[in-house]
Amino acid sequence: MTAHGELSYDELISRVREVACRALPLDAIVAVVSKGDAEMLRFEGRTAWHFPRRVDGVYCGYHPGDSEAAITHLEGLRELGVEYLLIPQRSLWWLEHYADFRRHLEDHYHAIVRDEDTCVIYALAESAAQRHPELALDNPEGLSDLVPEQRLADLAVIFDAQYYEQQADCQFPSREAAMLHYVRTGAASGYNPHPLFDTKYYLARYPQVRASGVNPLLHYLAQSPAGGHDPHPWFDTDYYYGQSPRLRVSRVNALVHYLTHAVDKNACRPNPLFISSFYSETYGDVRHAGCVPLVHYVLTGASEGRFVSHLHRSMIEILLRSSKAPLLRGQWKKGVVLLFSKASSPESMPGVMQLARHLANDYHLEPYVILFRRQEWVRELENCARILVLEDFRLACDVLQPAALRMLTASLCRLAPLCAFADSPEVVATLSAEKVPAYFHYDDENPTAECVLTEAFDQARRVIFNSSEAFHSAASKLGRYPVNVALRPIDQAASSRRPKRSGSSAAAPVANPVLELARRDFDLPELDWSEDLRRVQETTRSIIIPCCDWSLSGVNSSLEALGQELIKLGWDVQIIFTRSEAEIRNTAGTDEHLPKLPCRYLKPRNPGMEGMWEALIAEFEKIAPCIMFMGYDFAANGVAAALTDKVGVVVWVQSDDGDYYEQAYRLGRYSNAIVCVSERIKQGVNTLNPLLGERSLVIYNSSIRKSEILKSRSPRTKKLRLIYTGRLVEYQKRVLDFVELAKNLDRLKVPYEMTLVGEFSRQEKVREIFEARAKAHLADGRIRLPGRMTRDAIMKELARNDVFLLLSDFEGLPLSLVEAMAAGCVPVVSEMESGIPEVVTSGVNGFIVSGRDYQKWAALLSDLWKDRPQLAALSRQARRTIDKRFTVEHVAEQFDRLFETTAGEICSGKYKRPPSLHWGHQRSHTGDVLPPQSIYRPPMVWHSFGSRP
Repeated sequence: MTAHGELSYDELISRVREVACRALPLDAIVAVVSKGDAEMLRFEGRTAWHFPRRVDGVYCGYHPGDSEAAITHLEGLRELGVEYLLIPQRSLWWLEHYADFRRHLEDHYHAIVRDEDTCVIYALAESAAQRHPELALDNPEGLSDLVPEQRLADLAVIFDAQYYEQQADCQFPSREAAMLHYVRTGAASGYNPHPLFDTKYYLARYPQVRASGVNPLLHYLAQSPAGGHDPHPWFDTDYYYGQSPRLRVSRVNALVHYLTHAVDKNACRPNPLFISSFYSETYGDVRHAGCVPLVHYVLTGASEGRFVSHLHRSMIEILLRSSKAPLLRGQWKKGVVLLFSKASSPESMPGVMQLARHLANDYHLEPYVILFRRQEWVRELENCARILVLEDFRLACDVLQPAALRMLTASLCRLAPLCAFADSPEVVATLSAEKVPAYFHYDDENPTAECVLTEAFDQARRVIFNSSEAFHSAASKLGRYPVNVALRPIDQAASSRRPKRSGSSAAAPVANPVLELARRDFDLPELDWSEDLRRVQETTRSIIIPCCDWSLSGVNSSLEALGQELIKLGWDVQIIFTRSEAEIRNTAGTDEHLPKLPCRYLKPRNPGMEGMWEALIAEFEKIAPCIMFMGYDFAANGVAAALTDKVGVVVWVQSDDGDYYEQAYRLGRYSNAIVCVSERIKQGVNTLNPLLGERSLVIYNSSIRKSEILKSRSPRTKKLRLIYTGRLVEYQKRVLDFVELAKNLDRLKVPYEMTLVGEFSRQEKVREIFEARAKAHLADGRIRLPGRMTRDAIMKELARNDVFLLLSDFEGLPLSLVEAMAAGCVPVVSEMESGIPEVVTSGVNGFIVSGRDYQKWAALLSDLWKDRPQLAALSRQARRTIDKRFTVEHVAEQFDRLFETTAGEICSGKYKRPPSLHWGHQRSHTGDVLPPQSIYRPPMVWHSFGSRP
């Protein structure tokens, strides 16, 4: 004992030997921080080594340069059989100087002796359960008894109590209680303690953990820094440490570090494909809520189809736009199939090119081919498949890393594929997790970890082998023979060929044996026949009407009334909205204004106009034979040229308007008939192209049923009641002119009430101008703006008015005019080139006024008000006109005959649609679809409405 009470060196050696002999079993091998002193290695019945030491066992003669060197040396000695590390009291300074070495010891090994006056001994060779008695779970009293103190902080960061309660479907009294539940029983039930720790994935990827019975989260906290264990399929631990090696050396858990620093942008990237800063900056809701980006993506973003990086967005966009095939006639697609291939030749996996061609041409399925490496034969697939080559992105991101590949695969599953084919075990496992059934093509040449291979074999719907040798090779790796097996036929062309149909000279398509097997496994569509072999149906009663909005308009009112009448006549009429439900509801205003016809919403797989066209073509072809009834959805209607002969096309020209004429001119040659709502419009179509005139006919517009025509009118009131119904816009309808007309009526001192039913356009922004000019009139009720009304309310409003006003520059055959006349309103309308003269005979059932001299208009209205007998006679004659020729029953009868004729043409095979006119498929970005020129022109610029020529 020294003067200061410290043990002398000899006493220290004696005490260390005494403590070690009590703590260490016989035959134990212990490394000692000895400073080269052989006396420090003499332990009876135990073997002691210098630490550090040379290969020949001699003391190195120096201390390690840093913690990393000390850790590396220690682990090397462990592999040689060292079971314990002893640090005498005079060397305990190591634990301060080599701080990361100390953390390594504390995180990985259990201190069986901790006596600062003598020594510290760490057990290096015990099992996980021995090192951490908390893992045995023998009646623990609390969380602190289960989890080492140094890991409690990390556990607190990773454990998400609220998320865990959702997993366990249970509320816990405290966060500690939830943690305790997970450690005791939750892991065994497959519950996840955090969105970024997948218990089932961890146990499947590291089967030794499952075998040991160790809690997976506690194992991860203890082992991940050294072993690079991944907590989630999308979190790449080694990649994370590769960006900041000091974190691994310092034994900082990668997931803990990411969760702690992701929001303040000081974290590393958790996946080669995922950039946290891009995700939070791109999506404001993530940034404003302060969400951890990858956590948000796992919980919400992935299912919403969000992008995780610029690269990810580019890959998806390239894949989606890399094929025009679905826009070519006859190449429409019923669904998507994913093909993942590491193949170096088209004969691999099995026959990528052959599979893609069969899927596209014979089964009407759309192949999305994801190639790991670019091959010369890629161009041969471009006409039948969408292609993404991952190797093209290697300079920007190692997308072939398993975690990145899994994340990309999961995002592609948002395309709702019917099934998938893959030769990558990682891809197959992800597809299974995303509920996409898959075939796994086993490639014996590519080495794969046994656990990953086992997972792929267990989760694939079927495993395809090139040969029996490959089958036996896989069985030897697995230790068992898989049962979900299909041997790939060597000669694809020798497969059975369907017989020719009697009386037909057309060859039947060849059945690919792999796809015929998949058709049964995945419930895929039947092998499709050529047009000559398709079953001929006697007729069809299906009418599909594309629509892009449901705003207040005469076209929509007429369509609704006609559709209801056609349904009574036995037709299956359905509206298919080509925009989202939210957009359609916004145009309708309220639910009560939505159509009273069967309707549904198109659900494109791909974005943009092309995606809408692809989906719409597929909708028609899947239910063919059917009839496309074409209205004002000018962008969607361009698909008419891309439809097969089994889809009839009827064009409806509703207005004397450039867009309608352009549509008839562009698409009329692909139609079975062109319906014009007036003789004036038919003449206009004939002027454009006399050949179109040959297939044109006139069916007047109406939404009025016979029962709705008023039999009598209520007595006249003290005021002249004037009404207009329709869109309150300056373009075409000249809504500001109503103010000018009102001022002229004021000058003649005519008592009046002018009601303008409808909505102002948000684009024009004319409402402010109107209200400023008509401020006094609106204040005292001379002009009323009741807004948009239901049709029933409009008919009641018309019945209480005397005169219907229409000041438009152009019209087709306005439905509002027909409705007003049916209600007994006398029409006073502007002279224009339209179908109005076919309804209104000036001086007989109304008046057509030339010019814009509103003094003249006011004088006419004043005279009508004074001549009550004439007003009553004009009202009766207006109602007779509608009753005779313009009821919806009369219109529906004419359409019924037309659709019967069209159905007969397409079902009998007599109709042949001419080829689409474009610049060739290589130069035409829209395939056979012929879109209107209006989608390329800039938005309309609205000018001031102060003066008009």
